Amino acid sequence: MLEAEPNTNTEFTILDYLNRDSWRAVLRYVPMQDLLRSENVSRRWQRVVLQYLEEIRFSFWGREDNSPSNTFNWKLRISAYQSFTRWTGKLGSRVVATYCKNGEHLNIIKTNCPNLEALTLINFEPKSKDQGLIQFNKDLKSLKRLCFHTCTISDELIKQYIAHKPLEELQFSYCEVTGECLDSANLSNIKSLTFKACHKLLASHILTSVNLTKLELLTVPREILTEIQLVLDKMPKLEWLEMHIYQGNHCHLEHYNPLCSLTQLKHLSTDLSVSDDAVEAITRCCKELRTLELCNCELLSLQSLRTICRNAGERLTEFAVYHYHQLLDDNVVDCVRRCPKLTLLCIGGMCGITPTLPEHVSDAKQDVSPEHVLHLDLTDFDLYDDFFGDSWAVYDYLILVKP
Repeated sequence: MLEAEPNTNTEFTILDYLNRDSWRAVLRYVPMQDLLRSENVSRRWQRVVLQYLEEIRFSFWGREDNSPSNTFNWKLRISAYQSFTRWTGKLGSRVVATYCKNGEHLNIIKTNCPNLEALTLINFEPKSKDQGLIQFNKDLKSLKRLCFHTCTISDELIKQYIAHKPLEELQFSYCEVTGECLDSANLSNIKSLTFKACHKLLASHILTSVNLTKLELLTVPREILTEIQLVLDKMPKLEWLEMHIYQGNHCHLEHYNPLCSLTQLKHLSTDLSVSDDAVEAITRCCKELRTLELCNCELLSLQSLRTICRNAGERLTEFAVYHYHQLLDDNVVDCVRRCPKLTLLCIGGMCGITPTLPEHVSDAKQDVSPEHVLHLDLTDFDLYDDFFGDSWAVYDYLILVKP
């Protein structure tokens, strides 16, 4: 490092000794919140910080926002929109994801964040059709992901938001929507659709798009899941499927043949009651299946576990079963041996396992694939074992493979 020449009229700082590449390398190790605060040190520091931040993509998030943590370079939680307004005024072009709660916030985003890719509307309750309404196709040209969370908003108004915008991902959580807003929307690019706890949702409005790769129907009326089973074959590109009904209801996966046509399916999660025949057909036909979660296994025999291991065991990386009452230690250990790529195994509900299971599973995993660390989640159990020195089964994701 070159030493700066002495100058009696100048008070030297670290910036005088480092070139731009060097101080950018240093700032990379500074926590983002501290970096933002350091902007107030001096005008020169402010210029350096802003130059550095111009190369970073930002996601501003709230407590309710569930945007994927790995989607954007930096996720910053903001407690007040006053700070958000100030920062987006400086770096708005770098903000690619954020949330808002009213029309005023939406106008701030419209003005300051032209490159926004993901937007979550939280508790959004416009008092009129025109309040806070923006033209997504014109004002937010880069928008790909739109989420409505606990919004008191009508299908008619949602329709105005999404009518001419070719979104890729659309989510509704705890909203009183029927799905009618989808009928006239531009869904040509839609790849991911989620409805969670939307009690008024009607099956007749659910999208059946050939381009859809992800469909999540979480805690929705059972009638919807009964009808959606019949049209799954109309979504041949589907890779991710979750189907869950309201708690307390019981529904069977009756029409599983359309599901078997999903040759690209990689993830399946459902609390519908499944039969041995359904398990055999799905695991045999869906040859890309990597993660499988069956939340209601009361009707399954032990033969189904062997079927899953035989048909999909070489591919499975995550496997979860709940209320599989016939399971014993030996069945679980055999599953681990026959699924060498498993990194997560969840067993929930009472069955005949014992406190020695973790040690046996650990040994089995060590034998077949020590390179893959396995996390064991034993939900709803309360067993004590000296091997772990505590009531191990009440904790999730135990790392079982010994170093």
